[in-house]
Amino acid sequence: MKKVLYVDDDMFLRGLMVSVLEEFGYVTVTAENGQEGEAVAMQGGFNLIITDYDMPVMKGGEMVRRLREQGLQTPIVMVSSTSEAEEVSLGIDGFLSKPYETQSLIDLIDRLVEGAAEPAA
Repeated sequence: MKKVLYVDDDMFLRGLMVSVLEEFGYVTVTAENGQEGEAVAMQGGFNLIITDYDMPVMKGGEMVRRLREQGLQTPIVMVSSTSEAEEVSLGIDGFLSKPYETQSLIDLIDRLVEGAAEPAA
């Protein structure tokens, strides 16, 4: 079972991505900001984390930094409409600019999940 954490403050986009990811065989858990995403991610068991960059409470880049400082090795994909997000987000394994094609996201996810043998605890 492939399990993804999707972190985004946009409720509509979270719901849409759950549908899309589950259609492609991924069990999906969501969080609505970086602080919540960090707490959920540290519970472990995810093959991949996808996060938006610009969110209230804690931005995606800060969440990634904190997760990496805590030793979490789970692959992380950043999605953003902010062009500077990729440059300031150290520790990510992939980046997609919004808007992106669903197939581009799925291809990136499949590649990263196949590269990670087991979910990071």
